[in-house]
Amino acid sequence: MAILALPLITSILKPHKTHFSFLPLPIILHRRFFSKSSTVSALSTSSSSAHVSHNSEHQKKASVPTFQQAIQRLQEYWGSVGCAVMQCSNTEVGAGTMNPLTYLRVLGPEPWNVAYVEPSIRPDDSRYGENPNRLQRHTQFQVILKPDPGNSQDLFIRSLSALGIDVNAHDIRFVEDNWESPVLGAWGLGWEVWMDGMEITQFTYFQQAGSIQLMPVSVEITYGLERILMSLQGVDHFKKIQYADGITYGELFLENEKEMSVYYLEHASVDHIHKHFDLFEAEARRLLDLGLAIPAYDQLLKTSHAFNVLDSRGFVGVTERARYFGRMRSLARQCAQLWLQTRESLGHPLGVVSHSDHLIVQREVSEEATGKVPSEPQLFVLEIGTEELPPNDVSSACKQLKDLIVQLLDKQRLLHGEVQTHGTPRRVVVSVEKLHSKQVEHEVEIRGPPVSKAFDKEGNPTKAAEGFCRRNNVPLDSMYRRAEGKTEYVYVCLVEPARLAFEEKLGTMLDKMTRVQNLASEVGLSLGISEDKLKVIQDAASLAMADLATAVVTEFTSLSGTMARHYALRDGHSKEIAEALFEILLPRFSGDMLPKTEVGSVLAITDRLDSIVGLFAAGCQPSSSNDPFGLRRISYGLVQLLVEIDRNVDLRQALELAAAVQPIEVDVSTINDMESLSKGELLPKVVEAYSRPTRIVRGKDSNVDVEVDDQAFETNEEKALWNTYLSLKSKIHPDMEVDDFVEASSVLVEPLENFFNEVFVMVEDERVRTNRLALLKKISDLPRGIVDLSVLPGF
Repeated sequence: MAILALPLITSILKPHKTHFSFLPLPIILHRRFFSKSSTVSALSTSSSSAHVSHNSEHQKKASVPTFQQAIQRLQEYWGSVGCAVMQCSNTEVGAGTMNPLTYLRVLGPEPWNVAYVEPSIRPDDSRYGENPNRLQRHTQFQVILKPDPGNSQDLFIRSLSALGIDVNAHDIRFVEDNWESPVLGAWGLGWEVWMDGMEITQFTYFQQAGSIQLMPVSVEITYGLERILMSLQGVDHFKKIQYADGITYGELFLENEKEMSVYYLEHASVDHIHKHFDLFEAEARRLLDLGLAIPAYDQLLKTSHAFNVLDSRGFVGVTERARYFGRMRSLARQCAQLWLQTRESLGHPLGVVSHSDHLIVQREVSEEATGKVPSEPQLFVLEIGTEELPPNDVSSACKQLKDLIVQLLDKQRLLHGEVQTHGTPRRVVVSVEKLHSKQVEHEVEIRGPPVSKAFDKEGNPTKAAEGFCRRNNVPLDSMYRRAEGKTEYVYVCLVEPARLAFEEKLGTMLDKMTRVQNLASEVGLSLGISEDKLKVIQDAASLAMADLATAVVTEFTSLSGTMARHYALRDGHSKEIAEALFEILLPRFSGDMLPKTEVGSVLAITDRLDSIVGLFAAGCQPSSSNDPFGLRRISYGLVQLLVEIDRNVDLRQALELAAAVQPIEVDVSTINDMESLSKGELLPKVVEAYSRPTRIVRGKDSNVDVEVDDQAFETNEEKALWNTYLSLKSKIHPDMEVDDFVEASSVLVEPLENFFNEVFVMVEDERVRTNRLALLKKISDLPRGIVDLSVLPGF
């Protein structure tokens, strides 16, 4: 569990006097207004000294608020910092979050700052008033800050001071505890707030509500008032809490706890509550159809309470619970969607929060912060807050931390001085002397061929030397000689390659993206892209796929592109560049979206051209059972991109441009074969020949995997097609090239055309029909393991 401890900074978080003020205390109400007459008599006959003693004791306790005063102080404080103080829901809710003032208002772009008291009803927590810490009706104080003001933790700490808590005298901690509500389709990131080891508040950054992503993010602060007041007043049971001067919490609410517990746990009619749930759900759906989000949500709250009652009676099993949650979650999502539509139709009366002001770090700010990074070695200190650790664990943690820090710094090639660790039961500190802010370049020496093989008699580089330099992407003049034993070799010195490799012969991902950057402008010009876009293409290409080096994309590869767009916006790059960094990966799979911008389209085409030409040249072409680089998917994606961009493309020129930047030699004959295959008349005919049998047998319920019976043929066309199939079957194999397969398959074109002109496949005779379908199934399976024609449009 991650913990953020605040013992060192709470002293500076005392509330400023200008932020809130306290009203003069009202005249103290005597106990006789709430008690029996005997108490009045005792008070009226007390001596003068006893009266003085009573006043002294009263002054001592005056700083500790009653329950009522605690609510007043929180309302006053949050009202003073800009929150609207509002009222609780008039329908039972399980938590302050379910109040429409929170659930509906955190949706959408409108700002919203509110504070209110919420009596929360949880039937399953019924304990007849006997458990000192659990109540079926407990009191929350709810605060919503939308958008996050940036100092929400500071505001919260100040609210504790306003409540009468000395934050310097108590151990206040923020303990990681992310929150979710399956019923509401809501979740958030945040902390439990502990005071002296007891949870007093939930502090959450809302991420979703109604299964809808929230933007802007709202801060929810939920105080548990009974817990806080029990601690402040030093009592061991909720019934002993001083609710107001002269009356306790138990005197007001204990009987309510007892009777409601009896109802929830013993006498609530399961049949009636079931019917209530169904009726409330039906009414909610009817109101949604009428476009009334607020009353529909009110009915949803009633269904939620009905479910909680059923749950407290023990009549909800695991499977039923999932079904109930699904029904309520569906209603919550529809209420949220309708609320958003309503607010949008009203023109967002409360205004719209500007995201860019607090979510995007502009380039100027980023550059200014970068300029503050010290160039000279500095002392580095890291403090880690912990749970209470035994002495032996403190020593062990210090030793482990020191070893891990040293390993990390050495691995990252960061020079440093002495590393020291210190620890206490609640924190571990590591200090690093003279830590450098930049990594040291790590160079590696690569041995090449012997000098006698690297240079001819005139001293000119040979093919062996040229190949060695080309493989390592270095110029010929970077070679130097060194003797090892009796043999002299040539060497080159390289900066340690990036960790993320693309392909052994083609280098790293950095090498690949450098090729894309060099190639992108040429591809853009060949596609007829305007010159004003070329600079944007170059800028975007220089950043493309940089997010692959980040920890989040390493952990969640599906976020590649999405994180690149996010980082670009944060660094102040234009939206066009950010979108292009996302679109370079499109399409990622069959049926995926395609780039919508010219810059994104050019980068996506360039990246695929580089991959196809380079990987084929490196001998990585797919086989019948293996396609580790996804070249089939890449090729189909390239076809989709070229069709979508709707421009004339010289495929041969594009392939030659990609071949020119490869670090290995590309066989020109491969390009010639690809061009002749794509431009020839044979390929379309063969594709069409295979597509007709495939479309007929696809999805048929009949057993078309049976063996073909040549005795069941009734026409000469069937026999001719069967003989052609047998002849072709004997010639093809999984390792043959695509162009060879296309040429061999040309013999099928005429027999298939004759077959479909003269033979009706779906005849009534089941034996004949099944035999003809089996024949077509055999033919449609011929390309399997050689080429996947199904990825072609219309196949």
